[in-house]
Amino acid sequence: MKKVDQLNCSQVEKLRKFRVLIIAYFDQREKELLHEVQLTRDKDLAALKKLQISANTIKSDLSKELANVKTHEQNSSDLFIATKRAQALLDKLKYSLEDITSRTNYQEYDLQRDPLVETLLKNKDGMAQIVTSAGDINYFCQRF
Repeated sequence: MKKVDQLNCSQVEKLRKFRVLIIAYFDQREKELLHEVQLTRDKDLAALKKLQISANTIKSDLSKELANVKTHEQNSSDLFIATKRAQALLDKLKYSLEDITSRTNYQEYDLQRDPLVETLLKNKDGMAQIVTSAGDINYFCQRF
């Protein structure tokens, strides 16, 4: 009886150690995936921040140039010079806006489950299985 109990305890211990390894593996993998998602998010936020700064610069430049044109409305020669400068600035801003438009992409990501793990979860014997065999009681007693 004692030998059967010892066998039982050793097999239960093996199962528990295996379970701990599995949990540690999934915890580590989860940590890695979360880190990867965070890096992608940080990269996208940094890129969007740069775009926001560029857009704010464009707004500011437009406001300044509009104010400059308005101050020269009374004098036609000054207005002509101011509008020529404004036209050059608008051309420059047009290219800046095109650049911003081309860089407004962000990384899309989606968690895709591993098919092998999905198969493992569907399998009722996924973690392990007990294999029994007829043993010689004398050999069994000698082992312990």
